[in-house]
Amino acid sequence: MLELLTIKNKTHAVILINNSLTNVNKYINQYILSIIGKNIDLNKYRDLIWFDNTSEGVKKQDIENIIATFSYSAKEAFNKRFYVIKNIEHVNIQSLNSLLKFLEEPHDNIYAIFTCNNISNVLPTIKSRCQTYPIPKLYGIEKNYNPVELSVYNDYDMLIKDDTSGLFKELSEFVNKLLANNKIGQIKALSEQFKKMDYYDIAIVIKIVFYFKKKEVLLKMLDTLYLNPNKILLFNQILNSLN
Repeated sequence: MLELLTIKNKTHAVILINNSLTNVNKYINQYILSIIGKNIDLNKYRDLIWFDNTSEGVKKQDIENIIATFSYSAKEAFNKRFYVIKNIEHVNIQSLNSLLKFLEEPHDNIYAIFTCNNISNVLPTIKSRCQTYPIPKLYGIEKNYNPVELSVYNDYDMLIKDDTSGLFKELSEFVNKLLANNKIGQIKALSEQFKKMDYYDIAIVIKIVFYFKKKEVLLKMLDTLYLNPNKILLFNQILNSLN
């Protein structure tokens, strides 16, 4: 991944091979910022189109909208435009055919970023037009968390010590809101935020909650994260552990 970030002339299309414990969104953001060349707030970047490709999927019309949008000049002064499609292996064939035509004729300063969990499931014609990069697993669940061998308190201290990105602070604030709020509207908003988290983030959330609540069910939840459990179910289990 470091190779990908340090390459001077970035390719027009990449596939990032994900794993269930990787914070893939932050890798994507890091890659985009390496192209832009400046640390900016990507949430406000008008030349970035992002599809998580979850329940509704990516439709052919979505691809056509990307092409139409990028047929105009860039909105940002950086003149760098990006479109992200996660789980590219699950996109339907009609949408991929439309995308293929766009990939076959690369445009200056337009970058495609795809992710997948299994590169062998990606349509070969898409794969052949992209550079592929496996994302290394971040430290976390499988590397340094074993409920029997590792003190959760020390693990919590380690997260504080190693927090150079601000991730731990961000997730701590989420947990504090979770602990403080019991109104239905507020809980719903937190639930929506939780659904957008990667399993890496969720592991840290569970560890922080455990620090305050010391419920054994939280340890069991950590042990199941590699199975990619339903996030709403996880959120509800965390809520129940607060009582």
